[in-house]
Amino acid sequence: MKKILFILIAAVSLAAPRALAQEVFSHAALGISAGLDGVGIEAATVLGDNFQLRAGYSLMPFTYSKNKNLGSGTVNGEKRDFNNTPVTVKMWKGGNASLLADWFPGEGSFHVTAGVYAGSGKLLAGELDVTKPIKRDEWGRVAAAFDSGASFSTDANGIAHVDAVVWKVMPYVGIGLGRAIGDGPVSFTFDLGALVTGGAKPQIYNYIRNTMDPSNPVEATKLTSAMVNNKDKGWIDKIGNIPVFPMLKVNLFFNLF
Repeated sequence: MKKILFILIAAVSLAAPRALAQEVFSHAALGISAGLDGVGIEAATVLGDNFQLRAGYSLMPFTYSKNKNLGSGTVNGEKRDFNNTPVTVKMWKGGNASLLADWFPGEGSFHVTAGVYAGSGKLLAGELDVTKPIKRDEWGRVAAAFDSGASFSTDANGIAHVDAVVWKVMPYVGIGLGRAIGDGPVSFTFDLGALVTGGAKPQIYNYIRNTMDPSNPVEATKLTSAMVNNKDKGWIDKIGNIPVFPMLKVNLFFNLF
């Protein structure tokens, strides 16, 4: 914990102009957060009377798991049944680091925030356990295709991966209430804003010839609603056209000095 605190405070301090160095080191706070980016930890410092700077890291701790009927497909020239396939979806895989500046136009707690979030770029990371319809000796070696037209191959463990990919570095703008560093020992803050993601682009992967490194597929193919026979009711295409992701977050800060 001390190491994480040191890194966060160092990031906050280095981001501040040298002319404000004395102000930066005059006050600092450490907090915990919960929101649409997951749960996390944040460090904060002041940048004069009207500005505060926050650096943090958040991770979504929850996963969605359900068996889904994916229809039939063809593997190695044979028809296979992909119904009742276990599907697991994680949000914000790998988490996100953030650097945010709060501007307080008055003496109250209302603030305007701007900054960036940075992470793996995987808003949604899906895993399809197709170890039953695809034989062990075909894992990572043979291409498969659903009757709807979506083609893919598994990694070396028989898992097919589907992701909704956004920008790895995402600008953030928003408003909020509360000061991370307030007058008392404990402070609450609330933030409402949006991440500029560029739109979540669903894609499916081909791991043939590269199963030794599941994190580095040979190629990625754009996934569309038509490729799943519109069973998604068009949502695959719709989410790719939404360039922002709403952000809602609450924080609890403890003043350090």
